[in-house]
Amino acid sequence: MNADTIIRDSCQTILFDLDGTLLDTTHLILTTFEKVWQEHFGISFPYTQWNAALGRPLRVQFSDTTTDADEIQILYNLYQKYNTQLHDSLCKLFQGVMPMLEVLHTMMPLGIVSSKTSSVVHDGLRLFHLEQYFDVIIGADDFPEHKPNPGPLLEALRRMNHASPDTAMYIGDSPADIQAGQRAGMLTGAALWGPNERSALLAERPAISFETPHMIDSFFTS
Repeated sequence: MNADTIIRDSCQTILFDLDGTLLDTTHLILTTFEKVWQEHFGISFPYTQWNAALGRPLRVQFSDTTTDADEIQILYNLYQKYNTQLHDSLCKLFQGVMPMLEVLHTMMPLGIVSSKTSSVVHDGLRLFHLEQYFDVIIGADDFPEHKPNPGPLLEALRRMNHASPDTAMYIGDSPADIQAGQRAGMLTGAALWGPNERSALLAERPAISFETPHMIDSFFTS
């Protein structure tokens, strides 16, 4: 029995990251950061911070810039203002995500674990009519710890009738996603179509890698 067959046969639950995995939000996020930096600091956003910021809650990201709690809150509020204004026009769905979810939803329970707040997660899902596919959604405000800590993933499995980590997979586009899944004792899938460098993602040694969303449903139906 080869490795793919073992993974396919053992996987009974799939959790997904959201940004960079299901939703293409890179342009949205970068445009939002640019507006925040221009308004608050009067300078362009330092794009070299982009990769380091991926997959972490906003307040954690802003703590890289300032340790002042009041300023972090100001930056957070500005980000939310501009992100809300721009969300529906700049948020995109990766090609192949909808048919992939339609197939997987008939096969096993699905969930989302994101570093966004749950309300923003729901906004993105509603925009593309995706809520129907997920049994549980965990946002940054639903659990006190954040990826790469495994806690949010384990909380999602708990809410899914205590699904077992060793029969679940977490699919995401960032090293923190793979680390969180591994620490939770789950199978891990690398979404190589996301904005992170594939070399950094593969360096975390995910159980399996997918070049496109379509490769996920093809894998589980083969």
